[in-house]
Amino acid sequence: MTDTEIVTINGLDVIVIRSKIKNTYFSIKDGKAYMKVSKYCSKSKIEEMIKSKEKWFRKNLEKSQEPKEIDLKNRDYIYILGKKIKIEYIYENRTTARIILNENECKILLPEKVILTDAHYQMMEKKLDSLVKSLSSKYIYDAMKKYIALTGLTPKEIKIGKFKSFWGNCSSKKVIKMNQKLLYYGIPQIEYVCLHELTHLKYMNHQKDFWEHVKKYMPEYKKVSSVLK
Repeated sequence: MTDTEIVTINGLDVIVIRSKIKNTYFSIKDGKAYMKVSKYCSKSKIEEMIKSKEKWFRKNLEKSQEPKEIDLKNRDYIYILGKKIKIEYIYENRTTARIILNENECKILLPEKVILTDAHYQMMEKKLDSLVKSLSSKYIYDAMKKYIALTGLTPKEIKIGKFKSFWGNCSSKKVIKMNQKLLYYGIPQIEYVCLHELTHLKYMNHQKDFWEHVKKYMPEYKKVSSVLK
């Protein structure tokens, strides 16, 4: 039996769930702040704990609301390895557009007198998407090499692409698929997904042995994986 209420502190709304538990848990889900407490916890104690965690709530709410997709028409930044990189538009004497993307910069070089249309944005997003895949591949393969060496588990094939429903996938044929959009997050998240999928080569489930194997090579995996949405 649970009891739910919204507690507001300094304009911050926190959904408080009272339940038959001893510890207190804080989380962010679907752009909302949650706090799970004992059903015997007083209102004053709840407000006190929210105040102490206010900075954490606001920081993680902001993160959860940041879109990670490429949208050149509406945004002038992109995330690379967890860093917010400003997209620079540079107009120069050239006939076609060119995009430069690396860990520290994203530059779009354009003809001097071009007037950007929806078609231009779509074309540039397609080129940028291809560069994201290329740069993502570098970090994914590096992480794979690291954890293949550590675990001794080797897939038959690694495929990198753009997937909607998963960050990583391991088939019964030992083929691992990795999502190129992991590049928008940090190296720890890339390494976690690589380790997760390699572990499926040994355990094709998510039972206790699976998570103990993941924890053996990444003790902080819960914290690392919580960033991925």
